[in-house]
Amino acid sequence: MKRVYKDTVLVLGCCVAVGLGISTAYVLWIQPTCFPTQYPDILHDPSLMMSTGATPMILPGVDNPNATPADQAMLSDDAEVAGIVVNGRACAFLIAELSRINSHVVNDVLAGTPVTVTFCNKNNCLKAFTSKEHSDPLPLGLGGWHGNGLILRYADKMYAQENGRQVGSHEHSTLPFAGFPVERMTWKEWRAKHTASDVVIGLEGAAPRKSDEP
Repeated sequence: MKRVYKDTVLVLGCCVAVGLGISTAYVLWIQPTCFPTQYPDILHDPSLMMSTGATPMILPGVDNPNATPADQAMLSDDAEVAGIVVNGRACAFLIAELSRINSHVVNDVLAGTPVTVTFCNKNNCLKAFTSKEHSDPLPLGLGGWHGNGLILRYADKMYAQENGRQVGSHEHSTLPFAGFPVERMTWKEWRAKHTASDVVIGLEGAAPRKSDEP
Protein backbone atom coordinates (compact mmCIF):
# COMPACT_ATOMS: atom_id res chain seq x y z
CA MET A 1 0.00 0.00 0.00
CA LYS A 2 2.85 2.36 0.89
CA ARG A 3 4.51 1.64 -2.47
CA VAL A 4 1.29 2.44 -4.32
CA TYR A 5 0.94 5.68 -2.35
CA LYS A 6 4.51 6.70 -3.14
CA ASP A 7 4.03 5.92 -6.84
CA THR A 8 0.82 7.95 -6.90
CA VAL A 9 2.53 10.91 -5.24
CA LEU A 10 5.41 10.64 -7.73
CA VAL A 11 3.07 10.61 -10.74
CA LEU A 12 1.12 13.59 -9.41
CA GLY A 13 4.36 15.45 -8.76
CA CYS A 14 5.52 14.81 -12.33
CA CYS A 15 2.18 16.02 -13.72
CA VAL A 16 2.43 19.23 -11.68
CA ALA A 17 6.02 19.79 -12.86
CA VAL A 18 5.05 19.27 -16.50
CA GLY A 19 2.08 21.61 -16.12
CA LEU A 20 4.28 24.32 -14.60
CA GLY A 21 6.80 23.84 -17.40
CA ILE A 22 4.15 24.23 -20.09
CA SER A 23 2.71 27.31 -18.38
CA THR A 24 6.15 28.89 -18.08
CA ALA A 25 6.95 28.16 -21.73
CA TYR A 26 3.66 29.75 -22.80
CA VAL A 27 4.20 32.90 -20.76
CA LEU A 28 7.88 33.34 -21.66
CA TRP A 29 7.98 32.12 -25.26
CA ILE A 30 4.76 31.08 -26.98
CA GLN A 31 2.58 34.02 -25.91
CA PRO A 32 5.14 36.76 -26.73
CA THR A 33 5.95 35.08 -30.06
CA CYS A 34 2.45 34.32 -31.35
CA PHE A 35 0.50 37.06 -29.57
CA PRO A 36 2.97 39.92 -28.97
CA THR A 37 1.78 42.67 -26.65
CA GLN A 38 2.51 45.36 -29.22
CA TYR A 39 -0.07 43.98 -31.62
CA PRO A 40 -3.34 45.77 -32.12
CA ASP A 41 -6.53 46.30 -30.18
CA ILE A 42 -8.00 43.00 -31.30
CA LEU A 43 -5.55 41.12 -29.05
CA HIS A 44 -6.29 43.23 -25.98
CA ASP A 45 -9.97 44.14 -26.11
CA PRO A 46 -12.21 41.09 -25.50
CA SER A 47 -15.23 42.95 -26.84
CA LEU A 48 -13.47 43.52 -30.15
CA MET A 49 -12.43 39.89 -30.29
CA MET A 50 -15.97 38.70 -29.66
CA SER A 51 -17.57 41.21 -32.01
CA THR A 52 -15.30 40.42 -34.96
CA GLY A 53 -14.94 36.68 -34.42
CA ALA A 54 -11.23 36.97 -35.24
CA THR A 55 -8.71 34.23 -34.52
CA PRO A 56 -5.17 35.65 -34.13
CA MET A 57 -2.22 33.75 -35.62
CA ILE A 58 0.91 35.89 -35.91
CA LEU A 59 3.33 34.56 -38.53
CA PRO A 60 5.79 36.36 -40.84
CA GLY A 61 5.34 36.29 -44.59
CA VAL A 62 7.71 34.26 -46.76
CA ASP A 63 10.27 36.64 -48.27
CA ASN A 64 12.16 36.17 -51.54
CA PRO A 65 11.23 32.54 -52.31
CA ASN A 66 13.37 30.50 -54.69
CA ALA A 67 11.99 30.16 -58.21
CA THR A 68 12.54 27.58 -60.94
CA PRO A 69 12.36 28.20 -64.72
CA ALA A 70 9.23 26.71 -66.27
CA ASP A 71 11.19 24.34 -68.53
CA GLN A 72 12.93 22.85 -65.48
CA ALA A 73 9.90 22.53 -63.22
CA MET A 74 8.56 19.03 -62.64
CA LEU A 75 4.88 19.86 -62.19
CA SER A 76 1.72 18.13 -63.31
CA ASP A 77 -0.30 19.96 -65.94
CA ASP A 78 -3.33 20.21 -63.67
CA ALA A 79 -1.45 21.74 -60.71
CA GLU A 80 -3.12 25.03 -59.80
CA VAL A 81 -0.99 28.17 -59.74
CA ALA A 82 -1.35 31.87 -58.98
CA GLY A 83 0.41 33.88 -61.65
CA ILE A 84 1.68 37.46 -61.83
CA VAL A 85 3.44 39.41 -64.57
CA VAL A 86 5.65 42.42 -63.80
CA ASN A 87 7.14 44.41 -66.66
CA GLY A 88 6.98 41.37 -68.91
CA ARG A 89 8.47 39.07 -66.26
CA ALA A 90 6.15 36.20 -65.29
CA CYS A 91 6.14 34.11 -62.15
CA ALA A 92 3.73 31.50 -60.82
CA PHE A 93 3.15 30.27 -57.25
CA LEU A 94 1.71 26.86 -56.45
CA ILE A 95 -1.73 27.15 -54.84
CA ALA A 96 -0.94 24.03 -52.80
CA GLU A 97 2.02 25.83 -51.23
CA LEU A 98 0.06 29.03 -50.65
CA SER A 99 -2.51 26.93 -48.78
CA ARG A 100 -0.06 25.99 -46.02
CA ILE A 101 -0.50 27.77 -42.71
CA ASN A 102 3.02 29.24 -42.76
CA SER A 103 2.93 30.42 -46.39
CA HIS A 104 -0.40 32.16 -46.97
CA VAL A 105 1.58 35.40 -47.48
CA VAL A 106 4.52 35.52 -49.92
CA ASN A 107 6.53 38.72 -50.28
CA ASP A 108 8.54 38.68 -53.51
CA VAL A 109 10.40 41.15 -55.74
CA LEU A 110 9.99 40.65 -59.47
CA ALA A 111 11.72 42.80 -62.09
CA GLY A 112 12.59 45.28 -59.34
CA THR A 113 8.97 45.58 -58.17
CA PRO A 114 7.76 44.24 -54.81
CA VAL A 115 4.66 42.06 -55.12
CA THR A 116 3.01 40.17 -52.29
CA VAL A 117 0.79 37.21 -53.18
CA THR A 118 -1.74 36.11 -50.56
CA PHE A 119 -4.15 33.18 -50.58
CA CYS A 120 -6.83 32.01 -48.16
CA ASN A 121 -7.80 28.38 -48.72
CA LYS A 122 -10.87 28.77 -46.48
CA ASN A 123 -12.70 31.08 -48.88
CA ASN A 124 -10.47 30.69 -51.97
CA CYS A 125 -9.57 34.38 -51.90
CA LEU A 126 -6.47 35.21 -53.95
CA LYS A 127 -5.08 38.74 -53.70
CA ALA A 128 -1.80 40.42 -54.63
CA PHE A 129 -0.40 43.77 -53.51
CA THR A 130 2.39 46.14 -54.50
CA SER A 131 3.81 49.55 -53.61
CA LYS A 132 5.77 52.15 -55.56
CA GLU A 133 7.29 53.34 -52.30
CA HIS A 134 9.12 50.08 -51.63
CA SER A 135 11.94 48.28 -53.42
CA ASP A 136 12.38 45.44 -50.93
CA PRO A 137 9.74 42.79 -50.21
CA LEU A 138 6.65 44.31 -48.60
CA PRO A 139 6.59 43.80 -44.81
CA LEU A 140 3.33 41.85 -44.81
CA GLY A 141 2.60 38.86 -42.62
CA LEU A 142 -0.22 36.63 -41.46
CA GLY A 143 -2.42 38.01 -38.69
CA GLY A 144 -4.96 35.19 -38.39
CA TRP A 145 -8.53 34.69 -39.58
CA HIS A 146 -11.71 36.72 -39.48
CA GLY A 147 -14.58 34.30 -39.97
CA ASN A 148 -13.51 32.38 -43.08
CA GLY A 149 -11.29 35.20 -44.30
CA LEU A 150 -7.56 35.76 -43.93
CA ILE A 151 -6.17 38.63 -41.86
CA LEU A 152 -2.97 40.34 -43.01
CA ARG A 153 -0.61 42.03 -40.57
CA TYR A 154 1.26 45.24 -41.37
CA ALA A 155 2.93 47.72 -39.00
CA ASP A 156 1.29 46.16 -35.92
CA LYS A 157 -2.18 46.45 -37.43
CA MET A 158 -4.55 43.85 -38.87
CA TYR A 159 -6.34 44.08 -42.22
CA ALA A 160 -8.87 41.83 -43.94
CA GLN A 161 -7.30 40.26 -47.01
CA GLU A 162 -10.52 40.40 -48.98
CA ASN A 163 -11.17 44.14 -48.80
CA GLY A 164 -8.11 45.64 -47.09
CA ARG A 165 -10.10 47.13 -44.20
CA GLN A 166 -8.60 47.26 -40.73
CA VAL A 167 -9.89 44.59 -38.36
CA GLY A 168 -10.30 44.72 -34.60
CA SER A 169 -9.79 48.43 -34.08
CA HIS A 170 -11.89 51.52 -33.60
CA GLU A 171 -9.92 53.06 -36.46
CA HIS A 172 -11.17 52.73 -40.02
CA SER A 173 -7.96 52.71 -42.05
CA THR A 174 -7.23 50.48 -45.05
CA LEU A 175 -4.16 48.52 -46.08
CA PRO A 176 -1.73 51.09 -47.58
CA PHE A 177 -0.75 48.93 -50.56
CA ALA A 178 -2.23 48.89 -54.05
CA GLY A 179 -3.84 45.80 -55.49
CA PHE A 180 -1.92 43.95 -58.20
CA PRO A 181 -3.33 41.70 -60.97
CA VAL A 182 -3.04 37.99 -60.19
CA GLU A 183 -4.52 35.05 -62.11
CA ARG A 184 -5.44 31.55 -60.99
CA MET A 185 -5.26 28.70 -63.50
CA THR A 186 -3.62 25.35 -64.14
CA TRP A 187 0.11 25.08 -64.69
CA LYS A 188 -0.53 23.94 -68.26
CA GLU A 189 -2.63 27.03 -68.99
CA TRP A 190 -0.11 29.39 -67.39
CA ARG A 191 2.86 27.83 -69.17
CA ALA A 192 1.05 28.13 -72.52
CA LYS A 193 0.61 31.87 -71.93
CA HIS A 194 4.04 32.49 -70.40
CA THR A 195 6.63 30.05 -71.71
CA ALA A 196 9.51 31.93 -70.05
CA SER A 197 7.83 32.06 -66.64
CA ASP A 198 9.46 31.13 -63.37
CA VAL A 199 7.54 29.07 -60.83
CA VAL A 200 7.88 28.99 -57.05
CA ILE A 201 7.60 25.35 -56.04
CA GLY A 202 8.78 25.42 -52.42
CA LEU A 203 8.09 28.39 -50.18
CA GLU A 204 11.21 28.82 -48.09
CA GLY A 205 12.92 32.16 -47.57
CA ALA A 206 15.86 32.74 -49.86
CA ALA A 207 18.15 35.47 -51.12
CA PRO A 208 16.74 37.80 -53.79
CA ARG A 209 17.09 36.63 -57.38
CA LYS A 210 20.25 38.16 -58.82
CA SER A 211 18.36 39.53 -61.82
CA ASP A 212 16.09 41.45 -59.45
CA GLU A 213 18.78 42.99 -57.27
CA PRO A 214 19.20 46.77 -57.71
